[in-house]
Amino acid sequence: MYRSCLCQLTAVFVALALVLGPSLASAQAPKAKPKGKDAPAEPEEVKLDTKDGWSINATYFPGKLKKEAVPFILLHGWKGQRGDMDPLAKFLQSQGHGVIAPDLRGHGQSNTRPGSDKTIDDPDDLKRLELENTWQDIEACKKFMRLKNNAGEVNLESLCVVASDFSCILAMQWAAYDWSATILPSYKNGQDVKALVLLTPWQTHKGITMQKTLQHPAIRTKLSMLLIAGTDDSRGFSDAKKLNTSLEAFRPDMKKPDVEAQDRTLVFMQPETNLDGAKLLNPALKMMPVIGTFVKFRLVDRKEDFPWQERISPND
Repeated sequence: MYRSCLCQLTAVFVALALVLGPSLASAQAPKAKPKGKDAPAEPEEVKLDTKDGWSINATYFPGKLKKEAVPFILLHGWKGQRGDMDPLAKFLQSQGHGVIAPDLRGHGQSNTRPGSDKTIDDPDDLKRLELENTWQDIEACKKFMRLKNNAGEVNLESLCVVASDFSCILAMQWAAYDWSATILPSYKNGQDVKALVLLTPWQTHKGITMQKTLQHPAIRTKLSMLLIAGTDDSRGFSDAKKLNTSLEAFRPDMKKPDVEAQDRTLVFMQPETNLDGAKLLNPALKMMPVIGTFVKFRLVDRKEDFPWQERISPND
């Protein structure tokens, strides 16, 4: 019975993704690139500095919705690189949103340790503390988006993080950190991330786990979450199912099949595939428009709940 309800929910989200308009279905088939003023802005290569000294290379895809644009941080998976997220970045940019995709430390072009000129050839060579602090790479991305917010290019209040396999652990850790920030009377420096999209969310990797973050109130009930895992990927599907069960314990209404799609704060998509992580963005699986639909329901259509405001830090 429960499996049947989940299949029905998947069908509903896929169907909605394809009927909400041509824009949400644009990832399904290649089209001629828009020209002139309708063309998306060219991606920008940027460097970000973390608090613990890493230089992070990233690509920023400017949107066009200005203060109504959702800011996205896209995180590749273990031993991946930011280009893995390009299809989704371009899709979200086509919706008018602003997107940044970093190479996480020890990956891609972010492979030089602070104070060293030697590169890391394999993420497995990262030290335990370096790995534990990878969430700071996400914080550096948020700082970049804060500047774009103040420039009127995005609305930081509706921040969304999309993560893949190992980086799902980081996204959960960072979300808990963001929601633990002290809100000052003159400056709001946290509680910005409102949604997480987790592609094949791993529960643990190299001793780094998301279990502690599941105790945080924001993770339990406040964030909108979309989990995606292929049914034929044994490890990934098992981890995603466990996470969904843990979250449902604090969101019992999400077990009910009659909850309207736009009201679901927790969605578990289960495409029949053995693909995992960023590979789930394959257009044939139709998950990119599903992500677009989820974002529309949980962020775009609720813009009155997330009013734009300037963020001038006392340290600026």
